[in-house]
Order: sequence, then C-alpha cells, then structure tokens
Amino acid sequence: MHAGALRALEFDRIVEAVCRYALTPHGLQRLRSLAPATEAEGVAGALAATAETARFLADNQIALQAGTDLETILDSIGVEGRALDAVHLVALSAFLSSVDTTCASIRRAGAATPSLRRIADATTSFETEIADIRRKIDPSGEVLDDASPELKMVRERLRKQRTRLRGTLESYLRGKDTSKYLQQQIVTDRNGRYVLVVRSEHRTAIPGIVHGSSGSGASLFLEPLSTVEINNDIVALEQQEAEEIRRILLNLTNAFRRRAADLTRTVNAAVELDILQARARFSKLVDGVEPAIAADGRLELRGARHPLLIAEVRRHLSSGEPDSQLDSPDNGSRATDEHGLTGTGSRATDEHGLTGTGSRATDEHGLTGTGSRATDEHGLTRSGSRATDEHGLTRSGSRATDEHGLTRTGLRATDERGLTRTASRIADDGSRSPDPGTASPVPVDVVLIPPVGVLVITGPNTGGKTVALKTAGLLSLMAQAGLLIPVAGGSQIPVYRSIFADIGDEQSISASLSTFSGHIANVVSMDRALALPSLVLLDEAGAGTDPVEGGALAMAIIDHFRRRGATVIATTHYDALKSYASTTEGVMAAGFGFDPQTFAPTYRLNYGSPGSSLALEIANRLGLPAAVIDQARAHRTARETQLAEHLAKIERDMQSLDHERRLAARERQTVAEEAARLQHREQELRNREETFRRKLDERIEERLRDARREIDDVVNGLKTRTDALAAEAERRMAPRLVSTGDTGAARADARAAIEAIGNRLRQSAPQASETVQRTTSDRAPAVGDRVLVGAFGLEGVVQSLHDREADVDVRGKRLRARVDELRVVAPAAAVSGQPSRVRVNVDLQPREGSLTELNVIGAHTDEAVTRVEKFLDEAMLSELKSVRIIHGYGTGQLRRAIGEFLRSHPYVANFAAAPENQGGGGVTVVEFKE
Repeated sequence: MHAGALRALEFDRIVEAVCRYALTPHGLQRLRSLAPATEAEGVAGALAATAETARFLADNQIALQAGTDLETILDSIGVEGRALDAVHLVALSAFLSSVDTTCASIRRAGAATPSLRRIADATTSFETEIADIRRKIDPSGEVLDDASPELKMVRERLRKQRTRLRGTLESYLRGKDTSKYLQQQIVTDRNGRYVLVVRSEHRTAIPGIVHGSSGSGASLFLEPLSTVEINNDIVALEQQEAEEIRRILLNLTNAFRRRAADLTRTVNAAVELDILQARARFSKLVDGVEPAIAADGRLELRGARHPLLIAEVRRHLSSGEPDSQLDSPDNGSRATDEHGLTGTGSRATDEHGLTGTGSRATDEHGLTGTGSRATDEHGLTRSGSRATDEHGLTRSGSRATDEHGLTRTGLRATDERGLTRTASRIADDGSRSPDPGTASPVPVDVVLIPPVGVLVITGPNTGGKTVALKTAGLLSLMAQAGLLIPVAGGSQIPVYRSIFADIGDEQSISASLSTFSGHIANVVSMDRALALPSLVLLDEAGAGTDPVEGGALAMAIIDHFRRRGATVIATTHYDALKSYASTTEGVMAAGFGFDPQTFAPTYRLNYGSPGSSLALEIANRLGLPAAVIDQARAHRTARETQLAEHLAKIERDMQSLDHERRLAARERQTVAEEAARLQHREQELRNREETFRRKLDERIEERLRDARREIDDVVNGLKTRTDALAAEAERRMAPRLVSTGDTGAARADARAAIEAIGNRLRQSAPQASETVQRTTSDRAPAVGDRVLVGAFGLEGVVQSLHDREADVDVRGKRLRARVDELRVVAPAAAVSGQPSRVRVNVDLQPREGSLTELNVIGAHTDEAVTRVEKFLDEAMLSELKSVRIIHGYGTGQLRRAIGEFLRSHPYVANFAAAPENQGGGGVTVVEFKE
C-alpha cells in the first residue's frame, strides 16, 4: 500500500486504537505493524476470524495476563544456567494459566469457533509447572519455607540466631553499665553486620570491632565481641539461604527450559489470540460488520460511517488510560527484601525491630533496584519527559495537543472529529454534528458497481465530500487489515492491490512545492506505482490553479486512471467535471444534499444528479455581509445563474423522489414484516395440528389395544366357561348332553360383552364433523370404497362384505365393523386413482368445566398428568395464552410430577406458582409459546 495514502487516510490512528486493546507485549508489537493485505483469500480469512472472535467475546472472555517484562522472561529462559527471579516465575505462571483458561473456554464453545479452536489446539498445558511454582512461591514473589527441606531448616536456624542476636543487643541497650556509652538507643548495620552506635570517647568501654564512624566522627559503629560469632553465623546462613533459593528457582526455570518448543508454540498461539481479540474488540467498538468480498470489483458501502467520527472511538483514543491490561512495574520507594526487611529509601527495619541503614534496597519481590524508571499511562516504560506549556499544550518533542483536542506537529493538525488539517486550510470534511463529543456521524452510501468505475462527488462546501472520500478509502484499508467496518449489512468490497489518496494541501515551502504542484507530484507518483485492482481518491482534483484549466486537467487525470482500469472517487466544485460525470459512460455523478430552506447540509449523497456548491448561500449563512453577497450574484453571468437555478431545481426534485422512495421502502418493510408474521403464525398452526394429530393417533391406537385386550378377555372367558360346561357334562357321563340353554347363555353373555365394548367406544369416539357429513354418502358401502369407521373415527378401504359386517383395511391392518357404522367417503373409482392415505376426522365436543382452569386435587400422579396433557391440548386448540392447574399443597408429589411434565412440553413457554392472593404454591400458572 502507498505510504502516503495510509497517512492521508489516517490509518495510523486506527492502528493506535487497536493497539490499545493489546494484552501482551508481543501482541502489541505485532499490532503496531498492522497493515492491509492484498490477497483476497487472506483478507476473507482475516475478516472471518475477527467476526468469529467478536461473536465469541459476546459471551466469553480472552483475558491473557502478561506484564511488560514477558519478553525479558522468555529471553532469560533461552540462556542456559540462568535462573528466573521469583517474581518472574510467578508472572510466567500467571500468563500460562490465563492461556489455559482462555483455551478451555474456546474448546467449550465447540464448532462455533473453528479459527480460535485451531489456535487453542496449538497450545500446550503447563499445569504441572504452574502448580509447582504455586507450591513454592507465594503470589508476592516470596519463596516459601516449604519449597525444600533444606530451605526450611536454614530459615529455622536463621530465625533462632536472629532472636539470639536481638536478645544480646537489647541487653546492651537496656543495661545500666553499657547504655550510658551509646550515642543512640538503636541497632543499625554496617556492611551486613548489626552494630551499636557508641560515643567515640567511649571506644574502649565496650569491647568489640569498629566498622566505621559517623561523618562528624562523634559516633562509632561498634560490633560487640559477644555478637561477632552470632553475626558470623547469620551471614553464613544467609549465604546458604541465597544458594538454596537460587537452586530452587533454577530448577523451576529448567522445567520450562526443557519444554522450550512447547513454550514457544504456546506463546505464539497466545499472541495470535491477543491480536484477534484486539481486532474484535475494536470492531465491536465501531459496531462493525463483516463485508462480503466482491469478485466483480464492486465497491458497495451501505450506511458507511467514518470510524474516527464515532464518539466511542474518539473517547477511546483521547482517554488517558488505554484498555490494554499490560501491567506496569511497581517502582515505589518502599521495598522488602528476602529476609523480611522493609526498606524506605536507604533505611530498613527487619522483623525483629532491627533498623538498618544502607544504600541497598530490595522490593517486595526480592529484586534489588537502583535508579529510577518511569512508566506512562499505557504501561510502557519511557525515558524522557513530557511537558505542558502555559497554553495547555502537552508536548513530546515537536508534537503537541491543545485545549481544543487538536494534535499538532508543525503546521499539521488533527481536529476534534479525527480529520487532518494543514496550517490554516480547513478540509471540506462535513458530517459536523452540533455536539462532536457525543453525536454520531451521518451514514453515507458509497456505491460503484461495474461498469461504473468512477464516482464524481459534488455538493455544497462543508457538505461532507471529503469525509465520504476518506470513508471509502479508510474502510477499504480496515477491511483488508482484517477489521470489521462500520457499515450496514449487504456491503461489499473488492481487495485492492494499491490504494492512493491525494487529500489536503500538499504545499511545502522547504521543497519549493505550491499547492498545485504538490497535487501534480502526487498524481505522478500514483501513475508510476499503480497496480490493479486499485482505488484512487482525488480530493478537489485540479484545484490550485485557473478554474478552466484546472477543470480540464482534472477531467484528463480522472479519465486517464479510468482507462487504466482503476476505481476512481473524486470530489469537485468544477462545472466541467460535473458535465463530464453526467455525460461519460462508466462515470457516475453524485451530489450531497442540502436543506432548501436553510441551505444547511444534509450529508446525504444523492446519486444521478450533480450537486450545487452553494458558495453564496453558505457564505450568507456563515455571516458574510448581504451587500457582498448581492455584489457576487451581480458578477455572475446569465449562464451561471441559469445553471445554478437548474441545479437547485434538480436537487429539490431529487429530495422529493428520495422522500417518496423512503416512504415506499418503509411500506414494503411493513408489508414484509406482516407477511412474515402471518407465515410464522401459519407454521405454528401447522405444528399444533401435527402435534394434535400425532397425539390423536396415539390415543386411538391405545383405545384399539384396550378394545383388543377386552375382547380377548371376553373370548378367554367364553372358552373358560365352555370348558367348564364340557367338564361338567363329562362328569355327568353325558358329553353330548350340554344343554342348549347353557350354550346360548354363554354366547349371549360374550355377545353382550363385545356389544358393551363397542358402545363404550362409540360414546367416547369423536363425532364426525359437519365437513365430513357433507363429504360422506348415505349409500351402502361396496368393495373398494373409502369409508369412515364411525366407532373409531378412522378412514380405510372396504376389502370384503359379509352380510351386515365388512372387513376394512386401515393402515395395513384389517378391522371388522358393522356395515351400518360405515360411511362412504369416496367411491371405488375415485380411490383407485389416488394414493392410499389415512385420515382421522375429529370433532371435539364442548369441554365440561372451565377452559382456563383444571382441578386435579385428589387424583393419583399418573392420572393427574394424563388429565393435564389432555387439558393443555384442548387449551392450545382454543388458542389460550395461559391456563391454571390446581393441585393443592399436600405432600408436593402432584406439583413436582406436573412440573416435570410441563418442563418437557414443547409448547409451554414457562410456568410458575400463582401469586399468593390467587392460590400461591397450590396453583401452577402455565404460559404457552406464541
């Protein structure tokens, strides 16, 4: 990409905003070199990965914990024989633990995050090493006594010797014979030896070794002879302690050193996760969407917003504290050494109350520090100074920010909307909102669909032309860098190999370049470096010279790039370019609109009509004296006046058409939403009907099974009775003399039992509906007719007739029914031409009792659930929104059983106990899904 275009479009500020989300120093370094890719496959993959990460972050976190010293830690592991400090081991374990936690969260997300899953699978767990560090080092970086038996033994001996030393020295401080010789009632240290402060004139009063004197010579630092041996033991034990601590730290470090390849892969994967989460979080900040990659070269940005004009982005960039979690080192003046000595400056007090004075200070992690380090608000260590002058300008070198939020470097400045200004020239950047701190930019559509390859944007001053130009270029750069862009759905972008921008005043006194020559120099460099597909952005093409010649030159430049195959977007005020755009094939004119009453810009781009510059009207609105405006109008020629009026009329017509178009679009949307609602409702009815039919089939099958069982019981009872009669006859020695009366009675009883079963089925079976009655025939059924079996509500085909009975085929099963119970649905001729199907005709009888309430108090659990199921089916067919089930309190078994059933019911949205004034826990209120 052309470096000048990246600067002109302020891509560096987007990179800065993304970098503020970095969580690791390696990720921050990589993000600083973020640049647009030029391969379509790579761009599509990067956009997909960013969108996937943004979806993942909606419900999860990527919370990597890495301090600024992570790179130093990893470099130290690469040096054989070097042991990491305790605090560095704690930091490394925290970092690797956060990687493990993040990867576990990614793996739980499953197939929804394939890109993140590939990165997570490249990591290796260091659970054993992390656990070992946590057992031996506390979170503050102190090596614990239990880190090894040797360390525990040495520290126990140290504590005993220090207690003994304390008692001995306190005896000198309290003793009547010795305290009078002391200059101060304190114990201090010299060269690691604990000493007393003795008056110099009493040098021989207390036997001991002098380790120095005060600056005035009035005091001597004396180590009593009675403590020399104890001090020697303490020094030796401290040396043993230091050696054992180093051995422990080296072993812990070597555990990572032995797995250097695994550590490298894990760190690299963590950096990739860091980059993705930074891109995703920035994309979320701008409410970005993933654009489609256009294979035909179209640039279609719908509802595009300039990201640097979005209030959230500006606050993010202007905030003193970045969102990055990179830690800054704690460089306070208060420190605690590995022996428990707390130091402030050069003065320290140990755990036994011994005060030491020395030049060596150790922080709370056991690290010795000298000198000063400064850490800025981003967690980065700086050497240098920042100053604020009397005007409120914060300066670092030649760069300053004034009280209006303008960041200035030399003559170049950035205004409060994130757009670049140079010297006193104000870019035609539009999209100004009354309150730039909170208002959002007005979305704009930038559309170039082949064969259109050139877009010429016109319109009033401060109308938004330059913003539209910058938006098209910056969003293309962002998308090719893998960032989601603030556009509406349906937007598409091509992948450009080169993007060029000639925006702003390129005047340079040092380079002897005028405004005009600066623009021409830019165009020349674009022409030399052009690589297709390419996007060329020209702001005020041909400006800086005679308007007639400048317009002609601008037409030639635009046409030159068009013939070379580049996509061109240009802004202009020249009438020549407006005519060129309106009459040239492959070139589209578009103008920014304005309010015809106030001439205030609307910042909406109208395609197909060139806009008017409205220089005089806007000058009048900005307060230029009316006399000057009138004189300017008088200087215009008749042709220019006529052209201005013509353009104004076109603008009014376009606004009217745009208003009608928006009304029509709103009406279409309303119709589409209503159609979708009706379709959804129809689908719900189908689903309910299907569920009802399925349950009805199950009930009918259950009735048939019950009927068969009862008939089998009747037959078995008949056989048993017949056998009993035969046995009785045989007993009477008259096998052939079973009475006709007995036989007839048995048959009559069996026939009556079967008739009772049929009557019960007829009474409980649904009656035929009016529709069925209209479609059935009263004629006698014949073989092949499709009939309705009245007793069961089933359809079937008559297979054979036997006097007053018929065999009917129902779903492949043969059923015998009385002829007078059959109703003909379709004659044999019609049945032969149709595929075989089964239909159940049901007409529900009016329900007894309330439709909205069911009382199951006193019922058994199974009976209650069956009644509730039937009650819910009837309530759904009645299209009720909610019902009440009364089960009482009792032992709670009914309430629990009904709750389990409701929880798995497909059409129950939710259920809960009724309010206290409506039954409380003894009533469950059920709400159905819409």
